[in-house]
Amino acid sequence: MTAQYVTLGHVYFIMDLMEFLMLYLDVPGAPRNLQPTDVSKSSVTLTWEVPEQDGGSPVTGYVVERRQTTATRWTKAHKQTVTDTTFTATDLLEMAEYEFRVAAENITGIGKPCQPVGPILTKSPFGTYLLSTVGMNQTH
Repeated sequence: MTAQYVTLGHVYFIMDLMEFLMLYLDVPGAPRNLQPTDVSKSSVTLTWEVPEQDGGSPVTGYVVERRQTTATRWTKAHKQTVTDTTFTATDLLEMAEYEFRVAAENITGIGKPCQPVGPILTKSPFGTYLLSTVGMNQTH
């Protein structure tokens, strides 16, 4: 009979724990101050600050999304979990405009994303130079 009581006690404990989690935990708030810190012809490096609210559980990662300004659908910009507040999006098209947004994740789920940053034009930081051949082979 004692073993049944202990088992029943565990059930009540688990039910109380689940009720606590449902009542007091939430998804995190949106990350803050999303900014591009480096832009190249095929990549953009972003930084941001942790959300003000973690939802009662530590932030475990971030979801970084991107879209070209000509598109309507957001796509995930990474395959691996992003755990830092810096991320470099790669494999971007040169001379294309992109927007980015970031959402924080905790044990409860993924929160709402921050306001998008952009448009950001991917281009060489050195610009494009055209050489002119006018007047190079003139004889005087």
